[in-house]
Amino acid sequence: MSFSSNAKALADRLIKKYGDSVVLVERVLGGYDPTTGKDQVTLTNYSRKGQVTNYSVAEMSSDNITVDDLQVIVRVDLDITRDWTVTYANKSWKIIDIVKIRTQDNTVIHKLQIRVI
Repeated sequence: MSFSSNAKALADRLIKKYGDSVVLVERVLGGYDPTTGKDQVTLTNYSRKGQVTNYSVAEMSSDNITVDDLQVIVRVDLDITRDWTVTYANKSWKIIDIVKIRTQDNTVIHKLQIRVI
């Protein structure tokens, strides 16, 4: 097994054991519907386990992190973008920032900064 495979397996085990239930919601904008006057939007839900934590006081000194922001660490083989949302604790959260923790060409985990909508 490669280091990348071992890292992914370790992340999976820890998140499955200690993680919280989160839903990643992919939002894909379709074509414009002239009868309704709206864009068609397709939502796809991906239920996963993720480690959800608050930011530390030191991290909140950044201009980009607010008091109510949360951090989600999730192990997925999806191309998450900031257009996606996260459902956690019966609330919808927008994705503010994404950090991909990688080994060579493989993403091991995604670290998401989320803010309640």
